[in-house]
Amino acid sequence: MDSDTRHNAVLAAATTAAYYALPDITRSKALRTLGKTGLMVGSSLHVIAAEQPHYRENAKEFGEFLRGADADTLRVTAAMITAVSIAATAATIAGEKAIFRRGERRRAEGRRLPHTRQALVLGLLSGLLVVAAERIEIS
Repeated sequence: MDSDTRHNAVLAAATTAAYYALPDITRSKALRTLGKTGLMVGSSLHVIAAEQPHYRENAKEFGEFLRGADADTLRVTAAMITAVSIAATAATIAGEKAIFRRGERRRAEGRRLPHTRQALVLGLLSGLLVVAAERIEIS
């Protein structure tokens, strides 16, 4: 595994773990939202900076697709992007609520750091997904 993959995996794992552990750090929903927003903005800026050359190439390819596509293809593409975006958003909201409720149930049972425990597992899974994605991309 190269150093970039290792770095990206650690960043993903740490960001994910911190994101999901926030309810154990503060009970304030406003502070959790602020913390989660900071984590997402910071990690997004890091990825954007690292992937900048690829974005230009992808934007050029997308522009060529748009110029060469007929109206029906554009309508179908827009509908597919919209449907996937709505489904992903709904799944994300449902997943976030389920993860939070699970941690709160464990808190009510008297478990120490209930959100942090699941955050560590989710962080590990996130890091492993980065490694797996990098390996698939390479092969």
